[in-house]
Amino acid sequence: MCAHVYITPFPPSLAGAQPSEAEVLTAAGPVPQQQLAFWLVTCAAVSAWESKLEVPSVVDLANQKLGELSFVRDAVRINHNYI
Repeated sequence: MCAHVYITPFPPSLAGAQPSEAEVLTAAGPVPQQQLAFWLVTCAAVSAWESKLEVPSVVDLANQKLGELSFVRDAVRINHNYI
């Protein structure tokens, strides 16, 4: 039997809350290449969760994750002109 593990960008202490843009940017890293890589991985995660919107058993979870990940993606993109 396979257990499902869902990874969220937010630690359990932030359950129901979003980190600030500053916290997202700190997590992305100080170097432009790190920030770009963080943004790309976040975009890939958004794409993966979008594919789950067609699965009735996880549609609510997919919508939650898409909201979280979209905030993270947009925070990095808005604060950097090269993305």
